[in-house]
Amino acid sequence: MKAQHCCVVVSASGGLLSGLGLIVTARRLFAADLVLRSMEPHFAPMVLMLGVVGCASACLGWAGACFTNRLALCVHCVCTSFFSIGGFLLSADLLAKASSCAKELGDSCVEYAGAPAVWSAQTRSLQRSYNSMAQALENCRRNGRPAALGLFGCGQLARDNDGRWFMEDPWRELFFHLEQQGGCGGFCTGDLPLFALPQPGSSTPVDQSSKRHVRAPCFQFLAETLQASASRAALLTVLLSSPVLLALCGVVYSICLPPPRRRPDHYQQTAQCEGAAYIEEEESERLLDSQASSHSGSSEELMLS
Repeated sequence: MKAQHCCVVVSASGGLLSGLGLIVTARRLFAADLVLRSMEPHFAPMVLMLGVVGCASACLGWAGACFTNRLALCVHCVCTSFFSIGGFLLSADLLAKASSCAKELGDSCVEYAGAPAVWSAQTRSLQRSYNSMAQALENCRRNGRPAALGLFGCGQLARDNDGRWFMEDPWRELFFHLEQQGGCGGFCTGDLPLFALPQPGSSTPVDQSSKRHVRAPCFQFLAETLQASASRAALLTVLLSSPVLLALCGVVYSICLPPPRRRPDHYQQTAQCEGAAYIEEEESERLLDSQASSHSGSSEELMLS
């Protein structure tokens, strides 16, 4: 195998490792990050798809190098470029969306706190979910479970005025996570905790006297957590996709490599070798002719005698 083909094989192997790394990271880290999955649900599937493209591109690189197929190498080059540039674009898009979402949360909950009509759709949905679950908790305590500390102590009684059960709320897991990790209550404004979880770092559980203590709102903790998760995810995506750019050098070199050129002295040596071979061929023919003539003369003498 030629040196440039070995270069392509090595670079394709690196691309395969990068693609597998993105697949594992998307499935194990990004999909498991509740804040990132809830606020940016399309990021993890896109990274997973990018990893699949990286693995497929590596297979094409191997095929092009082993079978000396320029078409496969060209497709491999295009896919590798898409893989690397796609990683940068996904990371930049995630950072921009996370920053924009954090700003919208701050603007909606601080500057326009008294005007829900101008809130972003996501902020309205989150505040509506908290209001529904808080209403379900209050109905539970009013209708037979006055000692319930949180929603999980209410069972089927935790329903809002429209009859919706709190377990059916799409943001329930997110609010549970925010209350567990941030010790907050409410969303845009401070309010009661929904799940009776203690403050982070505190060993004192929630009891009957503290279950109605108002806590700090959750929007600020959500915005900070989202930005931190987005920064970490973007950094990992760039680190796993950017090294493949170095592999393009070997691929482009293999595709654009010109045919080998003979040196001037090579022509002279070739001509000398061809001339020597021609002279040797002439000498051998002359020897053969002389031997044939001598054999024919001797045969004639024998016949005469």
